[in-house]
Amino acid sequence: MTELQAVIPKVSAHTVSYDTVHAFLTKMAADVDDVWYHDYTTLQSDIAAWQPPGAFEVHAAALRQTYAAFLAGGHEIEGGVFVLEDTGPAGAKEELIQASGEFQTAISELSGHPGPEAQAPWETLSDNPADQALRSNHPPGRGGRP
Repeated sequence: MTELQAVIPKVSAHTVSYDTVHAFLTKMAADVDDVWYHDYTTLQSDIAAWQPPGAFEVHAAALRQTYAAFLAGGHEIEGGVFVLEDTGPAGAKEELIQASGEFQTAISELSGHPGPEAQAPWETLSDNPADQALRSNHPPGRGGRP
């Protein structure tokens, strides 16, 4: 958090290089992964030792898939920022296309249906005309599908 608080004003003031921000974000993502996978591995070990009913295993798998979608979404957002602000590497557009595909794959692999708390936000995202237009590669209001 201390490093993040130091980087944010530099990004806002445009006084930090792409490489520095990219290195920071890569390290932060690795740190989050380390915490996540440590706890998830512990959970998986507990599940294996306990051998709960199948429904619990489905929920644990959904948790892992949700985290994978979260990570993929972060990569797509980062790529979008680089392309929109023209601050990323030379291959930023190609990386954005790749990240978008990875995100679509990750969300398509979510097993089952969202729980009650996730259903409303999921429907909001699914029904949002701007998101639908983006998914279909037709900007809203420009003759594309709604």
